[in-house]
Amino acid sequence: MKTAVSELVYERVVQPFSERKYGVVAAELEYLIIPNEESVSLADMGSEFLQYLITEHGFEQKSIGSDGRYMRVSREGDDVSFDYSYILLEFSMEKQKSFIDLYEHFIPLFRIAKEYYAKKGCMIGCFGRNPFHNHRGEYTQDPFYTMIREYQTQVMGLQDLNQHFTNMASVQTHIDVPLEHLLDTYNLFNELDFVGALLFANSGMLEEESSTVCCVRDANWETSGIPNIGVYEKDFASLREVAEAISKEEIFIEATKEGLQGMQPVSLETYFGEQGQEPERFSLFRSFKHVVLNSYHVLEVRSDCTQPLADCFLPGVFHLGIAMNYKKAKQAVKQFKTENDITWDNAMLRKMAAEGQPIAEQESLYVFLWKLYDIAKEGLLTRGYGEEKLMIGLEERLEKRENPAMKAKRLLRETGDFGKVVSLYSQERTLL
Repeated sequence: MKTAVSELVYERVVQPFSERKYGVVAAELEYLIIPNEESVSLADMGSEFLQYLITEHGFEQKSIGSDGRYMRVSREGDDVSFDYSYILLEFSMEKQKSFIDLYEHFIPLFRIAKEYYAKKGCMIGCFGRNPFHNHRGEYTQDPFYTMIREYQTQVMGLQDLNQHFTNMASVQTHIDVPLEHLLDTYNLFNELDFVGALLFANSGMLEEESSTVCCVRDANWETSGIPNIGVYEKDFASLREVAEAISKEEIFIEATKEGLQGMQPVSLETYFGEQGQEPERFSLFRSFKHVVLNSYHVLEVRSDCTQPLADCFLPGVFHLGIAMNYKKAKQAVKQFKTENDITWDNAMLRKMAAEGQPIAEQESLYVFLWKLYDIAKEGLLTRGYGEEKLMIGLEERLEKRENPAMKAKRLLRETGDFGKVVSLYSQERTLL
């Protein structure tokens, strides 16, 4: 039902897509720092690395914590940062016309980071989770993320933050979608969220040989105390209905005289409706859904694990190709579900895929996944930038029927050395 609050949401979240056209892409890539010695100070090392980028590579200071440590630097719109903790290195790449351009901007930065940390006795983990993680509270002293930690411990009562944002790494894809195609694309991306787990899961339970779970990140989000997570279960009939659903999501940040503070989550409907808060406070709202219409007014996919370096932008090019060819993709999903009598909703399908539960017979499932590969590649070819070259890793996964989480577990079993797996996952691929 249309309300004043859903109208506010529509105005702030949906309507700005009227200015969007197909073409521009961006991404955020997170990586876990893995020290060889537990005694090393990752906070000092991270701050020194950012200073090194300033002095040697033309970056500019963007943010320093209250402890004097560097947290974020920038060069030509590309940011390198530690947001929540100095164990999690993030590259926020400026929007470009293609993923080829993003790749060419990103890879040199990763090389710099990899070389720097190697000299300090550390490796960069290209995983969604480090199964042998040990964090010693080396958090950034950033007002926003300090508030998030206080919210988790003081408001939600969490005692151990070690498994949450200090040990979850993702690649987040930003795609411009025109308003007239937004509803179909948004519905489709929610519906295909389980495919993301099947193809891109890279946070398995490597420490438990018998576990079939391949995306622990999902479970960690569910216990993080943060609201507005997961995937919407069903399709929406209209963008107005999307706005109504978002109005039921919750706000958990408030502005006070002392600064930002966490509060008990309350729905936007209640906060702006019954409580009558000023519309300007909408900027405090954060959604962590798997598929988001974000504050940059782009379609964002947040649910993909960080990939092995050779396939760093594979989720992004797949999603972009599907967006460019969404009508065929929509028909393929419908056919797959009909042929396999699948009636589970989007959330259940994602959960099953993340936990390694069977969704359909393997032959039928992989016929469907190969079809999506062809549809995505066809969509990329229409753009004419050569982005289909970044899809080669997906061919390998489909041929071997093995996602990165499954491969990492196999490699660990074969080598008995997690360091070797880390090294293999941080190798580049030469683009032809």
